[in-house]
Amino acid sequence: MYYLKSTLFSILYTLVTLSNAQHNVTVNNTSPSIEYEGKVGNALICKIGSDGLLVPGQPGCYNAPSQCTEGASMGMGGTSDVASFSFKGSAIYISSLLNFFSPIYTVTLDGNSTDVDGVRSSGVFICDTLFSQTGLDPNVEHKVRLSAKGPSPNRNTSFAESENKYVFSLLSYTFTADGDNNTTSINSTSTIDGSNSPANTTNPPNSGARTTQLKSWSPTMAILAFSWAILL
Repeated sequence: MYYLKSTLFSILYTLVTLSNAQHNVTVNNTSPSIEYEGKVGNALICKIGSDGLLVPGQPGCYNAPSQCTEGASMGMGGTSDVASFSFKGSAIYISSLLNFFSPIYTVTLDGNSTDVDGVRSSGVFICDTLFSQTGLDPNVEHKVRLSAKGPSPNRNTSFAESENKYVFSLLSYTFTADGDNNTTSINSTSTIDGSNSPANTTNPPNSGARTTQLKSWSPTMAILAFSWAILL
């Protein structure tokens, strides 16, 4: 009987630990939970053929030949381009399409602003982490605001009017949530997506939004209750 109780207690402890485990939640650029300002809209990412060349018939597409993303929110409205997002979590990561014309961004997290240089050495856009912050209070709702500040002093200046050639870009916000957050997944990575939302909208509609999630607390609590009853 002692062995049985010891085993059940170990299972109970493991379930509690798993239910409280942290996981990352990625919120894609078209999610309605992101609020845009300025001239920001969904961008067409250039498709690359098996021969490594651009597929014809893609006017105005953004060149990201690594195919690291299927979509991005892009803007050329200067300092008026903004993307804001609220979350509860202990860390935040901002991903963007960046190249040698990317601007200086201002990231404002809970009222504290940080300037981040988006310039990368690549002439074509690459997917990269623009900003990250850990050690946040997971029980507090945080607000992060991404805006374009202006041209980077490290930009490629070999092109005419290079000071005007910069593009605002957002791929996703990813935050680290605790296990009691109601959005989780089998792989400990959830995705909140708003695919097919129209471009140039301040508040994208809920249509087209999808959430990959697993309601973890209900079955977990049922097992815990059953295990506790046996222990008693």
